[in-house]
Amino acid sequence: MLPPGATPAVPPHVPSAVAQPKGGAALRGEGGAVLPAQRRLGLTLYRLRLEHELSLRALARLLGYSAHSVFVDVERGQRLPSEALVSAYERAFGLPQDSLLNLRRQALAERAERLTDALSRALESASAVPLAVPPAAPASHWRSRTVRLASALVRLQTAVLSLARARGGTGSRPRR
Repeated sequence: MLPPGATPAVPPHVPSAVAQPKGGAALRGEGGAVLPAQRRLGLTLYRLRLEHELSLRALARLLGYSAHSVFVDVERGQRLPSEALVSAYERAFGLPQDSLLNLRRQALAERAERLTDALSRALESASAVPLAVPPAAPASHWRSRTVRLASALVRLQTAVLSLARARGGTGSRPRR
């Protein structure tokens, strides 16, 4: 890891995972489909670690992390790394500034688009279904419940006062 303020020398070769494949095409999965940016970023970080022959624990130490568990999810493309983590990769491996951050930004944009599309579809389907509002309870129902509650409170107060008097108090002040 570089000391604070030091600028890494750009290596003569940028790892193949960071460089665009020949022809400028994006990384592709099975069937030739373009992989989402989050998955491409994870694969890139995985390839960087392998090219430098680092274990997950050694990578965590190199980047200043106490645990290596976060790197597993990041490399699998299941978790988007923070901007600070991506910058730490760039510094530690001497990559050009923003070479990985641009891929992270693309992953954020893809995720935002997926989420807003899902929200839009949910709102459209929710507006198509009328809301079922339960019928209002008759006023007599609430009046009878209120009367029963008031009656129960009076009985409770009477019982508390009787208990206090039986113990020798008046029920108006606590005993000392």
